[in-house]
Parts: sequence; structure tokens; C-alpha cells
Amino acid sequence: MNELGRKLAAEMRTEFARYGVPVQVTVVGSMFRIFFTREATAPQTYRENRLADQTLFVRFSEELFDRGIFMSPRPKSFLSAVHTDADVAMLLEATSAVCAAGFGQEVHA
Repeated sequence: MNELGRKLAAEMRTEFARYGVPVQVTVVGSMFRIFFTREATAPQTYRENRLADQTLFVRFSEELFDRGIFMSPRPKSFLSAVHTDADVAMLLEATSAVCAAGFGQEVHA
């Protein structure tokens, strides 16, 4: 499960980078978090966390929902023992579709 979390985070970083979406994706075990930010590193403190574009994350989760993927609008996401490589592939495909539609170009944080 932890390996699947690392794989997902790495491939999400790749998808966001492919479309020029400024983001930091962190992962600890099977928990991952997406920060829409122009900062060069992921937030390390509460203040830095608050500077990431929270509203854009909510929009991202709504865009995924429109494509059949439920991701909580709260920024922490988790994989569980029931998630498979196919589930990760579906999330990555939906992420790519969201980015291809122009999402994320308005990141201000």
C-alpha cells in the first residue's frame, strides 16, 4: 500500500508538471497531499500550508468528481488496502484530463 502511495505521488507530480501546473505533492506511506503553490518546496509549517491555494484544491476535487473520482475536498488523501493499480490509473487519467482542460494555470500561492 505504501509503495502504491509513492507511485501515485510520483506520477501525479509528472502529470501536473506536464501541464505546467504549479504544485507540490507530498506522500507519507499511503497518505498523500496536494498543495497548489508556486513555492519550490512543499509547505513545512502551518503558515506555509495556509499559503497554498486551498480554494483551488476544492475545485480540483470537484473536477475529479465530475469525472467519476471522489477525492475529499479536504487536502489529505489516503489509499487503502482495497485500492489497486487500476484505481491509481483512473485517478491519474482523470488528473490528466482536468489539467488538459486548463486547470491550475491560475495558481497564485
